[in-house]
Parts: sequence; C-alpha cells; structure tokens
Amino acid sequence: MRGTEGTDPVALLRRAVAADDRPRISALVSTYPLELWFGILPADLQVIVDTADDGSARATDLGGYILRAFLAGPARADLPDGTDAGAAPGIRRARTFIRALHLRMSGDPVQAYALMSEDPLVRAPVAPLLDPTRGTGASIVLQAGITAMLAGRLHDALMLLEKSLLFPIPPALAFFHRDAHLRIAMIHALYGDGALAWMHLDLSRQVPRTASWAEPGLDTDESLVEALSTAETDPDAAFTALLRIPIPRMQELWPYHVVATQHIGMITGRLREMHDRASQFRALNPAGVGGTGLGGSVVAHTLGLHALLAGASSESERLLATADPRLWETATLAAGQALVRGSAPPAIRLLHGVADQTAGLPRADNFRRMVLAVAHDVSGAHDDADAILSDILPRPDVLTHAMLTRFAPSFAARAANDIPGWPAPRTAPETVDTLRRRALTTRELDVLAELARGRSRTEIAQQLFITVNTVKTHQRSLYRKLGATTRTEAVNEGRRRALL
Repeated sequence: MRGTEGTDPVALLRRAVAADDRPRISALVSTYPLELWFGILPADLQVIVDTADDGSARATDLGGYILRAFLAGPARADLPDGTDAGAAPGIRRARTFIRALHLRMSGDPVQAYALMSEDPLVRAPVAPLLDPTRGTGASIVLQAGITAMLAGRLHDALMLLEKSLLFPIPPALAFFHRDAHLRIAMIHALYGDGALAWMHLDLSRQVPRTASWAEPGLDTDESLVEALSTAETDPDAAFTALLRIPIPRMQELWPYHVVATQHIGMITGRLREMHDRASQFRALNPAGVGGTGLGGSVVAHTLGLHALLAGASSESERLLATADPRLWETATLAAGQALVRGSAPPAIRLLHGVADQTAGLPRADNFRRMVLAVAHDVSGAHDDADAILSDILPRPDVLTHAMLTRFAPSFAARAANDIPGWPAPRTAPETVDTLRRRALTTRELDVLAELARGRSRTEIAQQLFITVNTVKTHQRSLYRKLGATTRTEAVNEGRRRALL
C-alpha cells in the first residue's frame, strides 16, 4: 500500500480522511506510521486513528502497532490486544518498546533503557543495509540513544546515536539524522571532544529541513549546542543565550540544559544565576526530577556544587544524598565533599571508581582528574597532583581550569607557578577557598538564618532549643568562616554565597 510513487503520505491520509475511507486510513497508518506520526500533530492524528481505525494490521505491522499503542497512552499501551503470551514476537517486542517510552516520559529512563537495550536492533553491532520498516528501525535505535543519554549512559548513547545515522530513512524523516547529530554534538560539547561537537553541529545543519512538527524542538537543541560551542571564546554571551531559552521549549532533554547552565555558570562566575536556574527546574518539577538517571540527579548536582563552593558543606551533602550514586558526577562531587572534610583517601577511591565512565570523554575525564589532583595535593602527594595536571595539558578546557580556581585557588596558583603551561588562575570576587576555610555546619547555618530574621541571641536560643552561650559559640565560628565582624556583614556574606 505505497500509493503513487513519491506521493506525500500526509497528503494521502488527508485525502482518505476527506473521503471518509476508513480502510484506507488504517492501511496508510500501517504503511507509513512514522511519516504520519511526525507529519501530523499527535493530537490530530489520534482523532483520525480513533475515529477511523478498523483494527486491521495490528497483529502483523510493527510500526503501525507502535503508533497505535503509543497514541493509546500508558493505560492501554501495555496489552491493547490481549496478553503477551499469545502475541506474535514482533508485537511483544513493540509492547516492550512502548512500555519503555512511557517509563522514560514518566521520569524513569534507567528502567526504560534496561528494556530498550534488549531489543535486537539496539543490541546488534551494526545497522542493517536495507530496512523495510520505513524508518521504524532507525527510530527504535535513535530513541534508545536518547534514553541512554537521559539515563547517564554516555558511551552507550554515542554508540547508538552513531548507529542510527546508518539506517536508510524516508525523506520525510530526514530530521532523524539532524536529531542524532545534535545529540552527539551535545554530549561532546559538554563531556567529550569540542572538535567533534562542532563537526556534528555542522552536519546537523546540512540535513534538509522537513515539515515535521519535531523541527522547532530541534531548533532549541541547536541553540543549546551553539551556546556550548562558543563557551570557550565568549562564555558570558553563551550563558546569556542559555538563560534566554524558554524552559517550556526544552522538553525532554531539559537535564542537559541544566548541565550546560552549570558548566558555563562555573566558567563565567555567574554562580547565583546558575543556582537560580536549577532552582527553577526544582520548583517546576518536570518529568525526571526525583526520578532516575540524569534528570533525577542534575538539580541536586548543580545546587550541591553551588553549596559546596559557597562553604555550606552540610547543605551540599543533604542535596547530593538525593542523587544517583552510580553517576560519575555524583561520585566526583562526593569526592569534593570528602576533601572539604579533610578525607583524601575516600575521595581518591571514589574518583578511581568512576574512571570507566569518563574514559574517552576528554572534558568529563579532565574534570574528574582535576578533582583527583586536588585530592593528592590535600594528602601531601604534591608530585602526584602535579603529574595529573601535567597530563591534562597541553591545554585544559576552560571548565576544568575554572573549577580548580574556584574549588582550590591556592593549589591553582601553585600549579600556575610550578607546572609549565598551566594557566594562571582568574580569581573571581566570589571565590571561596573551600579547602582552607572550614564549611559552615548545619547548626551554624541555622543560627545564620535566625540572625537574618533579626532575632536576638535569647530568641535564637529559644527557637533552636540551645543555650545562649551555645548561640554565641556558633555565632563566633560562623563570623570567622564568613570573614565577618558584625551581624550585618555575616548576613550579607551569607546571602552572597546563597546560604540564605
């Protein structure tokens, strides 16, 4: 049921709808499921399928089955035609894929990827030379790659996205290749090779634009990749460009926008804006916040990093306790917290434990190794620390350099003097030498909050159920740590560090 050679499937469907030719509509949905899904707004397509579908081809056509099942929603997608036991293998496979998509969209990409990774096309080492499914195979592998991204499985994501580019696809689905190139560029711009990010960004621009409703969403992702690709030359402009992207346009890959804001916020020193953008996502609670994978951890990573650099280690530890401990970012930040507590050996173990996750991703590995260098420096193994930084040369990426400057400015200054080629630190006004100044304890943060409310020592003691002398002790300690001599100075400094 291919129709006239070269005829647009969307035009064919609209013609069948106008003629109220229900069998033809059902046959078109089975023959061109993806061209119709991406060529007609899903809400409109759902009305067409629900009113005209006679149920034919459900038991044999993989693409048409996936389209119908996905339109049916999570309540009906699992078993719309009975039980898995009596279904054909292809239909059981389609049901598994639909379950995975709904899991991902509800905030559980880790379980979704576990299901998708069992699909024969996802597991196959290479793409088929011929694909009779008119893009269904490409879509399955592409969606598995995006799911791996959201699950934090970066190596798997790159492999699957690259593989999806090898599938033959109809012209109406050309944006699949644009999608894959942009996702690859995004991963490399944040974690991998900047040159590869530029290359895939350029390749994405060479893909012919289609009439699909998916294209505007890809425009938003292109804006993100463009900002990341210019972050080293004009970080302030890149950061401003990121903040101008409306949150509703970010859609499912919003966690990568938060990561981008975190990275460029660190480079520019606009830490307050970085903190506020992450807080916006926490308040809006999009799918993924509180879930699994990157979406369930990225807000905690960003706010926890900000708290750590501001000297609020207790708050940082509270935030990071909600993040997935299997992610390399979680382990790296936990290592930073251990270093603030003066515990270098646990930090070193954590960092070595996630080396396989950052291997082959230069920017991620530089960041991890930079924290490892700090750990060795804190432990007194200065030669080992210098050797790690020397290995990052000839030129560290700007995020690694900025983070070393902010987290361990004394070590950064020594590195600039002792390691040939290591750039001098660009000291920012808000830099706190986190490793040299002990972080505020939870009780000190409580006292600071009460001081900001204007309460007296007696009132604070009553509020916190401690003695006035204990209040005085906490007050002297937090003043020393904040470099303050008066209540006003302490409160102002606490607000500047976002401790209040």
